[in-house]
Amino acid sequence: MQATDAGVAMAILSISEAARTWRMGRTTIQRAIREGKLSAAIQPNGSKGIDTSEMVRAFGEPCIDAGNDPVRDAGINPGGANQIHVDTEDVSQLDTAKTVAALQVQIDLLKTQLNDAHDRELWFRRQLDDVQRLLPAPAANPPSPRPAPVGKVRAWILLAALAAALAFAGWHFRAVIVSALAS
Repeated sequence: MQATDAGVAMAILSISEAARTWRMGRTTIQRAIREGKLSAAIQPNGSKGIDTSEMVRAFGEPCIDAGNDPVRDAGINPGGANQIHVDTEDVSQLDTAKTVAALQVQIDLLKTQLNDAHDRELWFRRQLDDVQRLLPAPAANPPSPRPAPVGKVRAWILLAALAAALAFAGWHFRAVIVSALAS
């Protein structure tokens, strides 16, 4: 499909076509659109599409042209039952060149992703530093627990507790005490 932008005709691919052409998953492309790394265009039929120049900007040149099928180029008949007819001398040189080119593109993509991850990590570290600066400093001397009473104070507290216990017991068993004293 074609769209015009400032008079220049550009190819708009569906997400599936772009994924096949660049040899990546549709979810990777959809994530890039969601994160704003890739701009989506609306095709005339109303579906989402991606301009070829956007794909090149975001992911670099495609690994292998869409018209080149490495299985077909190698002489493999996918419909046949394990029928493989390969001229090893011609294919090995072609496959080696294609493999090297594909691996170089992947290396470049991985380098870009690594740099992006490093930039994200630095951003998160700066955010963490900013938040830590906004938090109040911890107290220099936290309040110590109240010490147990010692000496005379402790003795008076124990005596008062004993008196209270005896008073309660006396009230509770008053009938028994009265009958014992009466006899």
